[in-house]
Amino acid sequence: MTLTSEHIRGLLKQAWPDLNQIWLTDPQYEAMPWDWLTKVIDECVLKMTFKKDVWDCDNYALQFHAMVQH
Repeated sequence: MTLTSEHIRGLLKQAWPDLNQIWLTDPQYEAMPWDWLTKVIDECVLKMTFKKDVWDCDNYALQFHAMVQH
């Protein structure tokens, strides 16, 4: 049996009528703990400024992927 994205989207919309976004996740991805992320940022030689909850490249990539799949 093959499930299409349209079928899955329909089932999800039945369960959650207000659903606006479906974010695909990678089972190999794990969010790093905040203390580890802070250490990486502090030790980074590039001295980048990290801003929590800012729309950035990974958010854009997920949004773009969702739009392409739609």
